[in-house]
Amino acid sequence: MKAFWTILAIAGGLVLLVLIGVAIAVWTVDVNQFVAPVQEKVKSATGRELTIGGKVNLSLGLEPKIVFDDVRFGNAGVLDVVRAFLVGLFNHLQAVSRRVLPRRLWFRDGLRWRFVKGTLTKPPTGHTDLQPGELVRIKSQAEIEATLSRDGLNRGLGFEEEMARHCGREARVLRRVDRCIQESTGRMLQMKNPCIVLEGVICEGTYTVMCPRSIYAFWREIWLERVEEPAGPRAAGASDPAAETA
Repeated sequence: MKAFWTILAIAGGLVLLVLIGVAIAVWTVDVNQFVAPVQEKVKSATGRELTIGGKVNLSLGLEPKIVFDDVRFGNAGVLDVVRAFLVGLFNHLQAVSRRVLPRRLWFRDGLRWRFVKGTLTKPPTGHTDLQPGELVRIKSQAEIEATLSRDGLNRGLGFEEEMARHCGREARVLRRVDRCIQESTGRMLQMKNPCIVLEGVICEGTYTVMCPRSIYAFWREIWLERVEEPAGPRAAGASDPAAETA
């Protein structure tokens, strides 16, 4: 019995030391140092300015968090708004033409802006085992279209007009994705063919009336090609960006 109370006392002492250490850390850490990195991250991901003008507090609990006050997020620019409006109007007219006009009068087959079109009955697949940190180039729209079904899919994954804006762009692999949640049902889906997420390549809502969600696009490996780069710190022993953002 004496041994039990001894062990309990030691455990209680250790817990107390941990709590004291956490309290010291809270009081000594300047949470304001996180403001600039957060603003830069948001600017990089969305292209818009994030202003944090109020206090920054550290909230402790079961889920510790940093709380920002007086947060303002910049609106899209005038040109972005005008472009989104014109694209939305064009897409609406295309949809109307498909409903009321004979097929021979459809402009560019009645497709939405960027005119993404697939023609295959059995799209190909490709595996290059891309890993986080690798530099890739997004293939041209024509090359990607050559891998799409008539529904604009490659093995069930769609290539959308917003994604076509990034064709030819270089980016680094952020992570591989083999599971995702289906929004309509909330079910976790296991992907037979893993997808790739690229750093900073998000849906900016340019062709979808300024949708603010800024979600990452999913890419098939067959739509990407590796880019050779000179040996350097990042190429030789770069840290895993996916781990840094997890």
